[in-house]
Amino acid sequence: MEVLQTAKLCRPGRNLSGPFRKSNQFLCLKELATAMSFNPISSFSTLCIGSGFLATKTTIVSLLCGRTRLMTGKYAQPEDSESVAAPLLKGLLFCNGPDFGGEDFIRRCERLTANCAQNEPFFLLLAITGELSGKVSHSSSENFIKVYCASRAIHSVAFLLGPRINAAVRNLSWAVGALATIGYAAMVYQGSRF
Repeated sequence: MEVLQTAKLCRPGRNLSGPFRKSNQFLCLKELATAMSFNPISSFSTLCIGSGFLATKTTIVSLLCGRTRLMTGKYAQPEDSESVAAPLLKGLLFCNGPDFGGEDFIRRCERLTANCAQNEPFFLLLAITGELSGKVSHSSSENFIKVYCASRAIHSVAFLLGPRINAAVRNLSWAVGALATIGYAAMVYQGSRF
């Protein structure tokens, strides 16, 4: 309600009174931004952190897949078995202890990486364009980014755990991420003027 009143008071040609008495248009916009809790830096910062988180998550999955390949000897390419870098990589990736499931885990990592590549770039592109265009409110943008990143983190863990966890967790977390993408897209469409 306060935002609506502030917006009405800030219209050109209106005599302002009270805290809006200032004739400087910047002060009126400042009051409007304060009433809207406008903080574009916070939502863009959330976008940057979310992007970094999703990239780190996908990289960790790739490293886990590489670690399991090195431990099981199930290389993606035949020439990888003769690589002089294999002993170095085994040391860097701590290739001792459990291999997390052998070939099944390798397939899960590959499918999860493909799933990430099929979903996450589109949400991030949508979030970047929504932020830069100003078509999505910053608080909504921030909340959608947080929900999306949380759902993708849960989805990844559930995907890698496989049969040790109920498939419904994986399916629901994927669905929440998909709905967050569709919801964000709807806000961009709503803010567009065709």
